[in-house]
Amino acid sequence: MFGFIKKYRIIFKLYCGVKKGDAGKFEESLKCFDDVLKIDPNCVKAIEFKGVLCEKNEKYDEALKYYELSTKVNPTNSKGWVGKGKLLSRLERYDEAIQWYDKSLEIKKMI
Repeated sequence: MFGFIKKYRIIFKLYCGVKKGDAGKFEESLKCFDDVLKIDPNCVKAIEFKGVLCEKNEKYDEALKYYELSTKVNPTNSKGWVGKGKLLSRLERYDEAIQWYDKSLEIKKMI
């Protein structure tokens, strides 16, 4: 029973975080994702959303940190690899970006 409640609390907080982020409420959105990570520290979705949110708010160093963390928590989820590659490209750090994109392609081939 408690697993069911925990799962839906996570889903609700993720939804709230996305909606608040879409509304431009950066700090409130981050808090929602932090709440998720208190429940499940390995929730890759919350980590990825924090990366996207930081990127949208031009907090690039933080965004890179979250994308990298998502790849450590779940190395086979290519979204973190692609997210970091995309952001590195945006920052004109092309050599690093290529490495992250290549890793994403390797993962997709394995799956």
